[in-house]
Parts: sequence; C-alpha cells; structure tokens
Amino acid sequence: MSSNENWERLGRLLSEQRGRIESNARAFADQTGLNYRLVWDLENARRTNYRVAKLAEVEKAYRWGPGSIKRVLDGGNPTPIGEDGSLLVPAGSRPPIETAHDPDVRLRDVHPLQEGELLEGWRHKDGRWHWLFVTVVNGRPETLRISAEAHEKPEDIAAEMRQEILRRR
Repeated sequence: MSSNENWERLGRLLSEQRGRIESNARAFADQTGLNYRLVWDLENARRTNYRVAKLAEVEKAYRWGPGSIKRVLDGGNPTPIGEDGSLLVPAGSRPPIETAHDPDVRLRDVHPLQEGELLEGWRHKDGRWHWLFVTVVNGRPETLRISAEAHEKPEDIAAEMRQEILRRR
C-alpha cells in the first residue's frame, strides 16, 4: 500500500469512528476541542505532516488507544477505547501473528492480556523482541516500551511492565 493509500485508509477509519461518536464533524470538533479543519483534513487525507502530540490528541478524541494512528498507517488496526478510558480489548483473545511492513522487523504479535491491556511486539533481525505495553490507570492511558530476548513469554513481559507502572506511581 502506498503512503497516500495508508492516509486515505486512516481517513476512512477516523470518519467511521467519528460517526459512532457524533455524526456531524463540526459538532464532533466542538465536543472534543479539536479544530474542525484538522478533523476535515485527517478524514479526507488532505495532509500528512502532523506533529506526534497532535496525533495523540486526535487518538484521544476519536477514542483510540495510544499508537493507533501509527498502527493504521503501518497497515494494522486501531485499538478502540471506551468512554471511561478503558481499552476495548476482550481479555484472552489473541489475534494471529502478522507480517510487518518494516523490512527491519520480521514478525509482529499482538497480545490482549487482562481487560484493558494490550501488549504489541515486533521481532527484529537481531532476534530480540521490542514490546509496547498499553494499559489504563485511573482513566489515563499508560504506555511502556521494553526490549526482551526471544525466549521470554509475553505474559512475563506484561507482568514486568505492570510492576514498572506501580513503581512509577
């Protein structure tokens, strides 16, 4: 998929998600505090040069988890978040391993763990796994990244990341 096609796909997914929240784009912008032009530009793939912080605001407004826009642009799917800030990922479900689009990445694996948690990993050429752990604490998304050896189990990595979040509090 070309870069432009990825942005068009993102626009379609954002538009569909906005329709679930508020069918009128201007009302949605007013409710979320996003600029209407930003909403229009994203949903119609008119621009591709956004700051990371702005895309994080967009993810929150559209009730998507952190990193969802990057995942969509990389060919994956967004992680929806409920009105209360919890990740809408059923506990125990596990999507299949997918091939990644990045030539330096060999495999991609996603592990929904406990309710409201997501562990996403990429295996690089060096054999190490690089993990992104997303959870919600007190209604706010928390994200941690870690590298691990290939033999480490995702459940053990998630437990380590939960402990790290507790240490930070």
